Amino acid sequence: MAPFKLTTATLVLAALLGAEARVLQRRTDIPRTLPSPWVSKGCFTDSVSARALRGASFSDDKMTVESCLGFCSSGGYTHAGVEFGRECFCGFNVEAPGAQAGDDCHMPCSGNGNQACGAGDRLNLFHNGGSAPKTAETVNGFTYQGCFTDSVASRTLPTRLDLGSAATIEKCVSACGGAGFSFAGLEFGDECWCGNNTGSSQKADPATCNMTCKGNGKQICGGGDRLTLYKATSGGGGGGGGSTQSCIKDLAHFKPLARLKVIPGSNGGARPVPIDFTIVGGARNVGWGPLTSGPLPPSLNPPFTLEDFALRNGVLIAQPTIKKQAPAGIFWDSVVVSHSVAAGESPLVARYFSNIGSGGAQTDEQLQKNFEAHISNRGLSAYCALDEGNGGRVLAVNGVADRWSLCANTTANGRIDLVFDRQRGHAHYSFDECKEVRISV
Repeated sequence: MAPFKLTTATLVLAALLGAEARVLQRRTDIPRTLPSPWVSKGCFTDSVSARALRGASFSDDKMTVESCLGFCSSGGYTHAGVEFGRECFCGFNVEAPGAQAGDDCHMPCSGNGNQACGAGDRLNLFHNGGSAPKTAETVNGFTYQGCFTDSVASRTLPTRLDLGSAATIEKCVSACGGAGFSFAGLEFGDECWCGNNTGSSQKADPATCNMTCKGNGKQICGGGDRLTLYKATSGGGGGGGGSTQSCIKDLAHFKPLARLKVIPGSNGGARPVPIDFTIVGGARNVGWGPLTSGPLPPSLNPPFTLEDFALRNGVLIAQPTIKKQAPAGIFWDSVVVSHSVAAGESPLVARYFSNIGSGGAQTDEQLQKNFEAHISNRGLSAYCALDEGNGGRVLAVNGVADRWSLCANTTANGRIDLVFDRQRGHAHYSFDECKEVRISV
């Protein structure tokens, strides 16, 4: 056997191999010091079709362990994982089939070659000691229904409300209930959606509702194309949770007055202004229109003067001061009944006229019977009067009294409309030019 010769080439090759081995060993390290309170939990299996962590994620050619932990911390997540050198995943639990995988996480991080960032279908897992947020079963008269699918092309709930601040479950269900909706859903951490049915939406894996609410990191507010869904426990909008004060649904003889600092479109000072309504459409013996307030442009028909408002089992009713002469005497010719109310819109009322037969005017008794039928069969039962505690009362929708505004309708020659829960981007008024009011009754 020929003696082994230690040549210069052999020494160089050995040195290179040794250096490469040291580099590879160095690249598998997890940082000894992690941002508090994160700790390493080892190497776990993962799959593109069934992620172990199903919250927010991102990829970056400058990925480091620290950047991934910071990203997951900002979303309120309790678990974080780095994978395939450049991928970061967040979640609240390790979902099946994710499991411990031994020592298979050796790929260097793209942003720091001294750190290990998992491998193919393998992630280095970290935990901050926190627990997953719990979804409240009941909130302000609404009950949790589960995690449901949604999409931009086909919304589960059609109406989005601008909460005006960071979203929480309480704010969303109260806003939807106050606007008369029976379903409330939160999505993508800060979106609030309302509706009265869920269409073709299906229940989804609860783990896919995985984004914390921007206004409360201990609550879940849906996810990407996922709704945390709540339903009113009682019909017609669920009560809204707007106030714990007594809400009176029956009240006779009052005149609504809007209290505000400045009337839109005028230079007026602080003074109350009356609420009336303007007919904008109709058919046969019914007309309908929004609740409005003055001043109106001279070119428009003036609003009907409604001196005598009342609440009847939550239905807002009124009778115009216009009367007609009949053989049996003077009588009211119509009754005004609350018809609809929705977030961002002017409450609509319907004016039902008396039916005059071929034999002449109906008797007062017949008219009253007709009007009672309109009130009970066609009126929207969503209104009440809240006691302010100082002897006064204010008008509320499902218990919410602090979302009224007066807005100049830019598509109706500046007509001043009463609006419930004004919304940005509305076609008929400017959000910033509306003036918030409370309606005294």
